[in-house]
Amino acid sequence: MKLPRLLHRSTSPKTALLTFCAIALLAAGWAGHASAGDAGAGSGAPATAPATTWNGRWSEEVLELVATIPVQSQGRVKPLHTWAGFALLGSNHRRSCKDADGNKLKPLEWFMDAVFRPEHSKNHRCFLIATTEVLDAIGLTEDVRERRKIKKRDRYSYNDLFADEKDRRKLQSLAADFHKVDAKKRTRVEMGIVMLETSVRMLEGLNHLVAFAGVQMPVSEVPGMGERFPAGTKAGFMEILEATPRLHALVKSERGAMDPHAGHGHDHGAKDPKLSKQGQAADDVLTGAFAAVRRSLSIGMFPPSGPISQEKQWFAVTDVVGLSTLRGMLDPGHLEAMRVLGDMAASVGDQRQFTAHLKDYHERVRKMAEARGEYEKIEQEVAFYQLDPFGKSLVLYLIAFALLGVTWLRPQWRWLEIAAWGLVWGTLALHTYGIVQRCLIRDRPPISTLYETVIFITGTGVLTMLLIEHMGRHKVALALAPIVGALGLFIGARYEVLKGTDTMPQLVAVLDTNFWLATHVTAISIGYCAGLIAGLIAHVYVLGKVFRIKQDDPGFYRVVGKMVYGTLCFALLFSLVGTILGGIWANDSWGRFWGWDPKENGALLICIAQLAILHGRMGGLFKTFGVCQGAIFGGMIVAFSWWGVNLLGIGLHSYGFTSGVMRGLMIFYGIEAAVMLAGTYAWWRDRPKKKAVAA
Repeated sequence: MKLPRLLHRSTSPKTALLTFCAIALLAAGWAGHASAGDAGAGSGAPATAPATTWNGRWSEEVLELVATIPVQSQGRVKPLHTWAGFALLGSNHRRSCKDADGNKLKPLEWFMDAVFRPEHSKNHRCFLIATTEVLDAIGLTEDVRERRKIKKRDRYSYNDLFADEKDRRKLQSLAADFHKVDAKKRTRVEMGIVMLETSVRMLEGLNHLVAFAGVQMPVSEVPGMGERFPAGTKAGFMEILEATPRLHALVKSERGAMDPHAGHGHDHGAKDPKLSKQGQAADDVLTGAFAAVRRSLSIGMFPPSGPISQEKQWFAVTDVVGLSTLRGMLDPGHLEAMRVLGDMAASVGDQRQFTAHLKDYHERVRKMAEARGEYEKIEQEVAFYQLDPFGKSLVLYLIAFALLGVTWLRPQWRWLEIAAWGLVWGTLALHTYGIVQRCLIRDRPPISTLYETVIFITGTGVLTMLLIEHMGRHKVALALAPIVGALGLFIGARYEVLKGTDTMPQLVAVLDTNFWLATHVTAISIGYCAGLIAGLIAHVYVLGKVFRIKQDDPGFYRVVGKMVYGTLCFALLFSLVGTILGGIWANDSWGRFWGWDPKENGALLICIAQLAILHGRMGGLFKTFGVCQGAIFGGMIVAFSWWGVNLLGIGLHSYGFTSGVMRGLMIFYGIEAAVMLAGTYAWWRDRPKKKAVAA
């Protein structure tokens, strides 16, 4: 969409300020929209949560309580607010979705609907499909799509995609085939099928999370239970779960203590000749109890009762029921927590009663987590994501750049330049606050994941630009500072969407050391930052020559050239130090200082390129134009070492592989190559012409 020309030479200061306030509000709204934003589909007994006719919205009190419920996923304890946000981001590429009526739903609203109103949630448009080829693959023909008003690239609900069970089975079959293909070799359609299947299975797992609350099973012939329930009646799931240790002991005693399958029917209810009629009835109940929860989401909801030093893994619903039916082990705390979950599912139609049960569940899980020291960062993390410092910083960097643009049109407005300068510093402070908060939440140095390298390098780049501007006051670095901030945070946001998973995950073993993360990784990242900054400043020099900007001001180009040279020296220092520290870390972790690993080779390439540029300048091979061209090429090498070698998926550093980055990297290479070609043409065009020698 093209914006109208809002500025004119006759624009008054008051009008300009009002205009940019409007821009700020529009940008803030866009940022809130863009950034505020583990189960199987196996077979099992039908299990349906209690039906409800309530179709309202969840209250703020409910959402606030749910936000701070701790869960464990991917080895890390985190608030449900974080889990729901990334779960929805992974399937919808947004931290929001729309219901059938077009109402915008936050991640926790989507989560609560999926768990406690499963049929209602199947109308929420929470699956992004980027190409119609995926729709063709799962069998949605043109006439079906036309009837359901499905567009080429759109967000779909479960009911949009699956008219009946055969459509769902088709997707499941295709995904099973494509899972056998290496992730790096999958086509776009194959990748889309696999991602859609993963997202659909997650929603189905949420739909079945509390489905046990609606399970009723016949128990008239079950020892010890038939007396409590009249003939012809059925027992609820919680009564059955409470009795499972005793039923397990009965089945085990009849089969014999040495039977490796002692516990319950190992063939899902098949008759066992060793069991009596009552023993078989007990075994059938155990089998049915586990079948009732086997499709629920596999996410840790219940902390172990022991200390964290003895047991780190939290229990999912399937774990609690599986341990009780297979081994006869049932923690009383887990039993009561599941009972409250069942009460919540049964009282969805009564919001006051539901909220009371929710408070009870929240208190139980919170106390269990606090006893293990795993709750102290939960509320801090919720506040961090609710603040969204990086999304707000992105918008503020854009506003700061817009203000600077006005100062170019109205250089006499000195006060506006001061305001822009202060806004960039203030935004950098917010940016830095977000980095510090992540460090405090994880008890880690600022860089432990590929995503964190982006936000750290971006912040370091903005700070470097501001320091350069402070030393020179030529307005070049000041103009580039918000560009660096906005571009870097935009890349970080896109990477977060592309990855679609928690950006504060449990680290792989080789990274699980604070000392080397604080030394090698930080140093090499500063080297990356300086190398990219040198290349960015070099763009000003080269493109200025290409378009003959300030052609009569050689002082301007002399200043820019000195900026590039100084930043390259700074980059070389940290690149060398970071590479050497990396070798020491490799020796400590793998027993060798250097192994010609792709990531190590990438770091070495950066050092060699920067050394070559600086030696060429010292030896007179390059002048300022050549140094700037070399700095742009050096930035391409930095991008290759930072992102490109991860795409190879080989070597000891292959833990950084990210599918989908190649396209962006190729676009970057293409742009940089075009700039260098244009610069070469400008150099050839403007080179001094040799005078003809008179005959």
